[in-house]
Amino acid sequence: MKALFWFVTGVVGGLALGHVMANDPRGRAVLAELETGARDFVDAVKDGYSERNTTVK
Repeated sequence: MKALFWFVTGVVGGLALGHVMANDPRGRAVLAELETGARDFVDAVKDGYSERNTTVK
């Protein structure tokens, strides 16, 4: 039960922090930078997977 409490607390805290950051211009800039980094990472993983799949055949 204690672990569930901390999990729920973390989720609620993260949502609240995200809401506050989205309403602040500086926070929006930080979130945009994080989103760009996440998209770059995902694109790199996709490219690597595609490259690996095409070279194996």
